[in-house]
Amino acid sequence: MLMRPWDPVSDLMTMRNQINRMFENFLRRGEARETEEVEWYPLADVYETENDFRIVLEVPGLSKDDFKISFNDGVLTVRGERKRPQAKEESYFLTERPYGRFQRTFTLPGNVQADKISASYKDGLLTITIPKKEEAKPKEIPISVG
Repeated sequence: MLMRPWDPVSDLMTMRNQINRMFENFLRRGEARETEEVEWYPLADVYETENDFRIVLEVPGLSKDDFKISFNDGVLTVRGERKRPQAKEESYFLTERPYGRFQRTFTLPGNVQADKISASYKDGLLTITIPKKEEAKPKEIPISVG
């Protein structure tokens, strides 16, 4: 058995993230009642490279046809639905996987090429690539001598 020293900061960060997710779920459900029912939302990683921004959503068990991605006025929206399997003879004792509709929105900076946004889905991960405009990419400035 591998023993690791107790890290109270890590435990507090984990608890903070769980509480944040709980409040986000609560707030999203309140908003959704007015428009559509949102039952869960996939976890996401958002990061930046030199040439683009990337959003990776964890959505196992879906197909590419289960997603709808849109970009409007600087906001990228990902919608989808994970349908509950139709059990005929099975009796479930525990169901922990979320089912139903989901929606995630991401506000993007103004320095992106909206017409070149692309998405791919592999191994349960939906990866959305948002290229930066050329002027937004870092440039190295040469130094002249003399």
